Amino acid sequence: MATEFEIITCADAQFYDILRVFERNIHSVMGRYPVVFDLGLTNDQKKQIKSPLVSIEVAQGYNLVNADGFIRTIHKPTAIGHVLNSGRPCLYLDADMLLTEPILARDFQGADLAVTPRHPNELARDNLQKNGEINAGFLYFSGSDCARAMLDRWHDLCATTDFSDQRAMSHLLKGWSLERIGVRQHRGGLSVVALDPRVFNDTGRRTGKVLHFKNLGRRSRKRREWLQWAWCIRLLPKLVRALVRARRSRLKAAPQSKVHT
Repeated sequence: MATEFEIITCADAQFYDILRVFERNIHSVMGRYPVVFDLGLTNDQKKQIKSPLVSIEVAQGYNLVNADGFIRTIHKPTAIGHVLNSGRPCLYLDADMLLTEPILARDFQGADLAVTPRHPNELARDNLQKNGEINAGFLYFSGSDCARAMLDRWHDLCATTDFSDQRAMSHLLKGWSLERIGVRQHRGGLSVVALDPRVFNDTGRRTGKVLHFKNLGRRSRKRREWLQWAWCIRLLPKLVRALVRARRSRLKAAPQSKVHT
């Protein structure tokens, strides 16, 4: 299945097992492998990866915990920029995500930038104050001049502050109405759409095109759930899609928009 955008993720040696499941899932659902940005995979691990691998130089401390207790993950702008420089739009996904059905170019509504606000089950006060209003596990950049300018600003803010990547992006989006789900907004030439997290960044793991298993590496119970979902999506894709869509049809509409089906 051809797509108009590149799907990418990043992984180091500790994320190898998760990466293997992720690349199989992307290939199964989208019909192609993602591009994987190598942050420190071993040579033996690289030999087992079927996805295209790209090595990039990132700032020291990209994966350290900041003063607020959150992993900075400031390597994402560099990886996304590499794809945009090749002339293709880019969808970044965290490797601890699974797709239940294909993501389509029209899902981004022609916006320069597509983001997901935090899922309702993430709306703890400390998270919003210290780690931003969006979940940066799902990010789309169109490659337009305005999208590239936004990426440069994000890169610079990550490099010059102690912010995590998603707090930095949330800071840049201050003043945008992220609660207006599914409405493309325009400002200074840039267009931004906030997508429904229950569909595109589903940390509740019930209704999403994109299921997000946050903190997967540290929670054994969640790891079992992740493996069960991965197995079902691979072997029973139609059943999984029907189940997730049925659950999604019972959701209340997000503000200013209906949930995307």
